[in-house]
Amino acid sequence: MQSRTFFIGAVTLLLLVSGIFWLALDNFSPPDKPEQIAAVTTAPPVRTTDPSLGPSNPTFTFIGYFDFGCSACGTSLQIMQELSKRYPTGLFVWKDAPFHRDVISEFGTAHIAAQCANEQDMFWEYAPAVFANGATIISTNFSSLASEVGLEKSLFDACMRSSRPGEIVKQSTEEALERKIFGTPRYFINDIFISETKTLNELISIIESL
Repeated sequence: MQSRTFFIGAVTLLLLVSGIFWLALDNFSPPDKPEQIAAVTTAPPVRTTDPSLGPSNPTFTFIGYFDFGCSACGTSLQIMQELSKRYPTGLFVWKDAPFHRDVISEFGTAHIAAQCANEQDMFWEYAPAVFANGATIISTNFSSLASEVGLEKSLFDACMRSSRPGEIVKQSTEEALERKIFGTPRYFINDIFISETKTLNELISIIESL
C-alpha cells in the first residue's frame, strides 16, 4: 500500500513539474531565427473582422499578432493602444495567434470571446480585461467578464455558441503560420516585419522613420 501511494505521489509530482515546465516554455517567445525572418515577405491582409483602431485610409498600418497566453502580449496591447492615440492617422490591427493551443482550450476560448466582444464594438475594452486576469485566465468566466465591461450578455453568449468567432481565430492563426511566424508578440508596420517584443519608444522610432 505504501509503495502504491508513493508511486501515485511521484507521478503526480512529475505531472505538476512537467506542466510548469511546458507553461513556462509556452510563454517564452524568443526572437525569430534569421531564416524565419527571411521567409516573411509581406504583411497579412486587414480583414473587416479584425479588431482595429484608426481610419479606413491610414497613413500607415500597424498589425500585431497576439496570444492571450503570452504575458508580454498584454503589455504590447497597451503599447499599441497608446500608439493609436499618438498617431490617430495610423491603422492599428489585432490578429489572433493562440500558438500551440487548441482553439477549444481556455486560451483559445479567450480569443473567441474577444472576437465576440468585437462584434459589439467593444474588443478594446474586453481584451485588456482578459489580460488583467493574468495567470487565472484559464478559470475566467468569459460571459461574466462580458457583463462587467458592459457587453450585451445575451448577444455575447449567442456569439460564443456560434462558429463565427472560432473561424476568425483559425484564419488569423493560419495567416501567421503561412508567414513562418511562430511566436508572439510579432508586428508588421506596413511591410516591415518586427520579430521581437519592442518598447513604446522603439516602435515610435520605427514609425517616425517611415
